Amino acid sequence: ILKQPRLAPLPIEAHMAWLAAFNRGYFDHVPVHEVKERLGRLTTAAAESGLTLEDSTERWTEAVKGWIGRETGA
Repeated sequence: ILKQPRLAPLPIEAHMAWLAAFNRGYFDHVPVHEVKERLGRLTTAAAESGLTLEDSTERWTEAVKGWIGRETGA
């Protein structure tokens, strides 16, 4: 999940969002062929959120839950 394009590292906020999503199992039932696109949208949401490493794990988890919920219509 943390593999990045050479010379194009992703922002740390993207990693935080991805880790929060995977630790909570939010991608457990996502078909493999959809994972890359959904991670891209999650990365965009994290970048636009204003959250930083200073924010708590709980705040990140709640934000990611909201982003994932909007995406799935839940």
